[in-house]
Amino acid sequence: MIENIKIGISVGDLNGIGLETIVKAFEKSKIPKNCSIILFGQKKLCDIYLKKIHSLTQLNLIINVKDAIKSKLNIINAKDNNAILELGKKIYFIWSQLIQLTKTGLLLS
Repeated sequence: MIENIKIGISVGDLNGIGLETIVKAFEKSKIPKNCSIILFGQKKLCDIYLKKIHSLTQLNLIINVKDAIKSKLNIINAKDNNAILELGKKIYFIWSQLIQLTKTGLLLS
């Protein structure tokens, strides 16, 4: 079993139900204990939104995915372009590898 799975979720449009759904799942412990949830969005706006829906959940601001804490709802501030750029590079690398494995037949699509 993987010890610490990191799940990244874009907050998306704050007018939608995404953030509220994520927070409610987190508050009701529907997230496995070996997962670190990392949100990508603007922390200040998310904090305002959480206050409006009367949530007691506090977002743990991190700069790097490695800093995520399992028992917290972590957030990388979308205004921190360096963190987003580094994550984007990693995601691009992973997708490139998955595409290559699929093309060579080592991975089913």
